[in-house]
Amino acid sequence: MNITGCGNFPGDETGGVRLVQDARDITKLYDSLADAYEQWFDDFPLILEAETEAMRKVTPPFQRGLEVGVGTGRFAVALGVPQGVEPSVKMAAYARGRGIDVIEGVAEALPFDIQVFDAEIGRAHV
Repeated sequence: MNITGCGNFPGDETGGVRLVQDARDITKLYDSLADAYEQWFDDFPLILEAETEAMRKVTPPFQRGLEVGVGTGRFAVALGVPQGVEPSVKMAAYARGRGIDVIEGVAEALPFDIQVFDAEIGRAHV
């Protein structure tokens, strides 16, 4: 897999642009930013609240939801999504600490049949 992505992540000192060569680089990137990501939402709770409310408005009712790119699990918990997929070990640890059942994986190669879920939740995936 050869992915080029860009984003302005909390704690990212590259000016928001970062080339990603493969899934291992993505995992390393998110592992390195997990603590800063968590702190950013702690420091700006109104942004967390606004993003969560926006997601609630566009999320249809579901019985079995999955968040792809569950990150630290903040949004999954707020939306009642019990399961997520996450490549970052460090972010997954935060999500598990919030009670989310996290499966290691990436969106491009989900480790199960996606059709068992009636809703897939995701915020911003590059």
